Amino acid sequence: MYCVDVQAVMERFADSAQGAPYHAGLVDLRARYRAHGHVDYFEMMAVVGGEGRMLISSGGRAPMMQRLEPGQLFLIRPLDRHSLAGHGAGGVQFYNVAFPAAGWLAFTDLAGIESGWSTSGPPPVVRLDRDDELAHAPFAAALERYMNAPTTLDLMRFWLDTAPVLFPPRKRAEAGSGAPAWLLGAVSQMREEGNLRAGLPRLQNLAYVTPAHLSRTVRQYFGMTPTDLVTELRVRHAGMLLSTTLDSVGTIAQRCGFASQSYFSNTFRRANLVSPREYRLGSLGGFLGAPR
Repeated sequence: MYCVDVQAVMERFADSAQGAPYHAGLVDLRARYRAHGHVDYFEMMAVVGGEGRMLISSGGRAPMMQRLEPGQLFLIRPLDRHSLAGHGAGGVQFYNVAFPAAGWLAFTDLAGIESGWSTSGPPPVVRLDRDDELAHAPFAAALERYMNAPTTLDLMRFWLDTAPVLFPPRKRAEAGSGAPAWLLGAVSQMREEGNLRAGLPRLQNLAYVTPAHLSRTVRQYFGMTPTDLVTELRVRHAGMLLSTTLDSVGTIAQRCGFASQSYFSNTFRRANLVSPREYRLGSLGGFLGAPR
């Protein structure tokens, strides 16, 4: 069994990431560890033995206590701060896999995983039977690969194994499900670049309803204002362009209808927790060089 001190997992990730696409360890925690945040990376935790507790706060919200028991899988995000402690002489044992935020966000965007999990409430957690292979097998495999010069493909294998567990199909329902056909049709047409550049007035024209009726219906089925919906569509399209083209950030901002590159960068960071350039480096850097 490969065990590491939890401090090595958290504080040495930045250094280890220079030579590996992710960091992995099997942590045997018998004491208390101070609170820490993540800045630009995500952690996945799989509790496999013992008992413990985690005090976690998300996005500045009040901290909440979470029991740690075998079979639990956690996704800890850049906006989260948490401290951990083991119970009793045996402490708590968990796998920990950490990876850059930009790459994970690019992967979830391409996989069609709903983005609300990245900023809403407490971090995602799944509770499985302690003997369920899904509770530990992907993590054990990721650790084994980590000990043998891992590649980006190894990290993607880990994501492909764990994403369906953390985000089963029922949790990945497309936003707007059940909306009337006129709205779904208008939203579909808004994904075209010409319509994105035209913005909210084009959405209103495509919907063929009054602004008030459009606002009520968008809020009902998408949970946001029409302006926010247009912004989300622009950001999603920008993420696709950052991942699949070598266009400059400024050009992509123009293609998607943002008034300026700075406004685009600020909006993109709020939505994705990383800048457009960081997002691009996470998705394209390992394959096409480092586009600017």
